Amino acid sequence: MTWMVQGAKRWYDAGRVMPPVPSSVETDTHTWRKDADLCFRFIDDHLTFDPKYHIMATDFQAALSAWLLDLGHQKWSDKTVTARFGDYEAFVQQHVIKKKIRGTSSFIPRLPQEMRFYPDRAAAQAHVDNVPVSYAAWCGSVGKARPL
Repeated sequence: MTWMVQGAKRWYDAGRVMPPVPSSVETDTHTWRKDADLCFRFIDDHLTFDPKYHIMATDFQAALSAWLLDLGHQKWSDKTVTARFGDYEAFVQQHVIKKKIRGTSSFIPRLPQEMRFYPDRAAAQAHVDNVPVSYAAWCGSVGKARPL
């Protein structure tokens, strides 16, 4: 009971503001979330948020599907991906949205970096060169760079 009174006193003395979360708690929480939350893990391992960039929805779906299969999970449908990531806290906080992109868009498409999909830089560039005039994309995100 003494520890509770001492803690309450420190809290009132600090202006009724909680102290910062200890780094060990942040680390343990991050580790637990990567194990328990597939969206969190995929974002942490494969995405970087940048409002200037976007990922074609088909590229996002292909990378996510391959990753899920590697983990022993079933692929998710486009509807499931849109529902889970569209409302996901990190996407909402970073203003990542799925929308239609047209050839005149100010967004910058990312060069695909995932080697399992593209055998070399030329194949990756050919993919970018053959982007349709209009397509669905996750805007505000980009795949983490991996050297080709």
